[in-house]
Amino acid sequence: MLEYKAVKHGRTFAEVGRAFPSSQVCSVCGFRDGPKPLHVRQWTCSGCGTVHDRDHNAARNVLFEGRRIVAAGRAETQNACGAPVRRAHVPAQRGEAGSPRKGQPTQAGMSGLQAREHVKLRGMTPSAPTPAYRRLSVEERRSQLLTSALNLFAHRAPEEVSLDDVAEAAGVSRPLVYRYFPGGKQQLYEAALRSAADELQHCFDEPREGPLLPRLSRALDRYLTFVDEHDTGFSALLQGGSVVGTSRTTAIVDGVRRVAAEHILNHLGATGPGPGLRMTVRMWITAVEASSLIWLDEDKQPPAGELRDWLVEQFVAMLTVTARRDPQTDALVQALAEDV
Repeated sequence: MLEYKAVKHGRTFAEVGRAFPSSQVCSVCGFRDGPKPLHVRQWTCSGCGTVHDRDHNAARNVLFEGRRIVAAGRAETQNACGAPVRRAHVPAQRGEAGSPRKGQPTQAGMSGLQAREHVKLRGMTPSAPTPAYRRLSVEERRSQLLTSALNLFAHRAPEEVSLDDVAEAAGVSRPLVYRYFPGGKQQLYEAALRSAADELQHCFDEPREGPLLPRLSRALDRYLTFVDEHDTGFSALLQGGSVVGTSRTTAIVDGVRRVAAEHILNHLGATGPGPGLRMTVRMWITAVEASSLIWLDEDKQPPAGELRDWLVEQFVAMLTVTARRDPQTDALVQALAEDV
């Protein structure tokens, strides 16, 4: 019925096999969570923590697999008249390399054995052996693809990166990228973004030892280093200039902001922070992001060290202003002055 309707409306029909594990794979990160009993209608991915409706997640996986089949060229398509067409096998030309058949000449009428002897007599050296292919585990291969994607997203806007680019950078085929990320570029981008977000969150994970301001300076050093290494991708992400941005990517970025705010509040030693203190910290994080974007637009001037010191001074100034209206922040500012 579906195939008939696809032909009728000029669409491409791709059949997904019955054994495809649509209910076992997370449609967000691609992690395979294993089979589930039929009474389980909602589940949480062990890889990325996304809560899935069973049927909705399965439908997304079927859609992604169908797209992968079409991209791999295995789906039946229609010609201009609407008739089904499959790509035919094309015989190799005479001049193309291949295994010589018995009794057929190769290389100017010589047999295969004579041709090899001819090469030796002319003193030609054989080509370098092809390096052995190393089979990677599922996690190793997935990590390799994410690393390649992150390197590309770091220096080019996400919409300028194709799956062919990722496959070439990783040294694999395009269908293999689809095997690990059946949702295509969107799923790969979200997984790469989540990986970058995890790295960015660790920037503010500073041990609570020593004075507060030096701790904050070290955290900002790591943050600015990340911005420096991922300049184009960082700008596209925070400015909302990427066409692959969705509510999920926005949630990932906002999650980084929340984690950064929690780290800073913990460093301040604030117990039950009130709205004034929480808003001040979030406003400063917004100022850090805006300053980073301007810093990239200004060819990374002033030097990162000067920008770091200025941001630390801005943090103290914002706390001082809030302290005039908020007793909790005022107590923290006084403790901070004694610490300095």
